[in-house]
Amino acid sequence: MAASRDHSVTQWLADLSTMSPLGINEQQWLSENWLVQFAALGIHRIALIEPNSLHNQLVIESVLADGRRYTHADIQFFADVPAALDWLTMSDAGVIETLEQEWQAVLAG
Repeated sequence: MAASRDHSVTQWLADLSTMSPLGINEQQWLSENWLVQFAALGIHRIALIEPNSLHNQLVIESVLADGRRYTHADIQFFADVPAALDWLTMSDAGVIETLEQEWQAVLAG
């Protein structure tokens, strides 16, 4: 979160597709601690790549429902990164291509 705060980030893309199963402790921490810190960032739009696990999907949806009391960010779920980037960039082809290249470079490590 520090990087988002330091660089005045207003949009997030989070790939939840390979996330490990979330337990009750993680759900509680997300709802009680993470959401409060997140709300202070002023993020306006969040694109989430859907978790592969139905369990995690339900947990994330529950946490997001809890978060509505802290933030009113526009949150959308997507099946893949290109669709999420399209939404975040409002279909600006140049920006999408640059972000996709950066995303792939990070994944390649």
